[in-house]
Amino acid sequence: MTLDEKLAQLQLRSAPTWLASWGTDHPEQRAAVHAALEALVDHELARRRERAIAARIQAAKFVQVQTVDSFDFEYNGSTRKLRSRYLNLLATDLVAEGIGALFIGDPGLGKTHLARALGYAQCQRGHRVLFTTLTDLVNRLSTAEATRSLHHALQTFQSPGVLLIDELGYVALRPPDAHLLFQVI
Repeated sequence: MTLDEKLAQLQLRSAPTWLASWGTDHPEQRAAVHAALEALVDHELARRRERAIAARIQAAKFVQVQTVDSFDFEYNGSTRKLRSRYLNLLATDLVAEGIGALFIGDPGLGKTHLARALGYAQCQRGHRVLFTTLTDLVNRLSTAEATRSLHHALQTFQSPGVLLIDELGYVALRPPDAHLLFQVI
């Protein structure tokens, strides 16, 4: 990305014109000032990216941030077998590709860990993520339906680019709760 593009990204739209004019008037200092300004702009863009990622991670409501680096794929045969498929999924931009994932397995294998790691990776890519349990999702939607604010509650769960629902399949749903869930997914 050129310095002009970086300045535009920072919404400093008149800066390139001013910099070109200043460079014409001060040719001996132009290269040094250009390099210093580019370093400053790169630093500011990096800080903004870091803050945006941190905000997305906080908004995702992970109970605990977990990454793939801390997952033990050698735990057993099941986790060893899923390593390459999961890493391929992790490397994918789920939102751009329109991909969904469902993790199925016995308790204690790390499905929640892998889901959080996947969500963390999507936050790093710039996507909004929300992590919730099925129980919390259904309870919030049921309460919203009772208070006539279902539309707003549905938007909470439908607006993130990636929605991670934990404990799906562990909780038996009553038909009205299942109907609420299917309005989200």
